[in-house]
Amino acid sequence: MKNLKQFNKKINKRLFLSNVILLTIILLSVTYFAISYVDRMEEKIENTTKETLQLVSSQNVKAIQKEVFSKQEFLKVVAKDMEREERFDILDNIKRFKKYVQEYEFYNMGLINKDGICYTTLDETLDLHNYDYFKRGMKGEIQISQSYKSEDKKMDLNIYVVPVYKKHKVKMLLTATYASDKFLERLNITSFQGIGGSFAVNRIG
Repeated sequence: MKNLKQFNKKINKRLFLSNVILLTIILLSVTYFAISYVDRMEEKIENTTKETLQLVSSQNVKAIQKEVFSKQEFLKVVAKDMEREERFDILDNIKRFKKYVQEYEFYNMGLINKDGICYTTLDETLDLHNYDYFKRGMKGEIQISQSYKSEDKKMDLNIYVVPVYKKHKVKMLLTATYASDKFLERLNITSFQGIGGSFAVNRIG
């Protein structure tokens, strides 16, 4: 009888140990699969996020490019129209530009003569002869400048510059200023519950 009890004890011990080992194996297996699942999900979320950001960034760049190109093309057409004028009057053209300012959401438009004096639709007369965009424009370069502060220092402006030719020489420069903030409006991200941010950076940063 005593031997039977000892035998039963041994059996129960072994069963207990077997159950503990089995339970440990099950717990380890569940933990392993849970960690693997979480890792796979994190990788999937990361890849999805990257793809979404790439798509949004691409759309933002295209929106900015379209905005810049469309306004620049319009100004080139205006410059060509002026080149065909037989009698050229700066102030008459400035009056005409006031309508364009509203239609194309420019801050202002103007004409810069060879001496660097600019006449604007805000009825200002500015001396811009020291500015880089004036010097480059007089060499025939069509451009959009870096951001400059407005005369009242209240906003940042990018300046479109298009040369106006007479007899194959640059006679003056057509300019149009555009609020830099309006470009930023093109960078709004609608995904990530509105908490995302986006920047457009040129090649030199």
